[in-house]
This record gives sequence, C-alpha cells and structure tokens, in this order.
Amino acid sequence: MPLHSHNPVRRETLGTHEFLILLSGQIKLHLEDPLDPDFSHDVILESGEMVLLVNGAHSIDFLQDSEIIEVKSGPYANLEDKTFLGELKND
Repeated sequence: MPLHSHNPVRRETLGTHEFLILLSGQIKLHLEDPLDPDFSHDVILESGEMVLLVNGAHSIDFLQDSEIIEVKSGPYANLEDKTFLGELKND
C-alpha cells in the first residue's frame, strides 16, 4: 500500500467497539449474546494475540499476570457506556 494519510471524515457510530492486545500473560475472554440465551463461549488469549469486540457481552478473567492494551471507539461515556448483565452463565 502506498504512503497515505486519512482525510477528516465525520463518522457516526452506534455502540462501543473494543480492540484488545494481550502484550503478556494469559486471559479468558467470556462472550455472550444478550439476544441469544443459548450463545455462551470462552476463548483463551495468549501473549501476542488480539481480539476485536464489536457487539455482544463480554468479561475478562486474568489467568496469569497480564499486560493488556485496550482501545475503544470514542468518545467514551464512562459508566453511561455500559450495562452490567449480572453473573456469568458458567459461574
């Protein structure tokens, strides 16, 4: 891809997207779909792996001491930006 820059284009987004980069350690990412009560899935991420979370519900368990970079689409509205769904199905 040739050298380029990005033009200032106004964008509107709905929701918050998250991109996680696991620099070191190991985490368990638990995924659920609030619209599909049968969907529940766990993913183990190892050092160097990444994930893009676009929609649905998720939680993170730190299986080892870990360093993570979390990038969110913004502007971020702190607690107004989240709905806590209670206990996980697999607990």
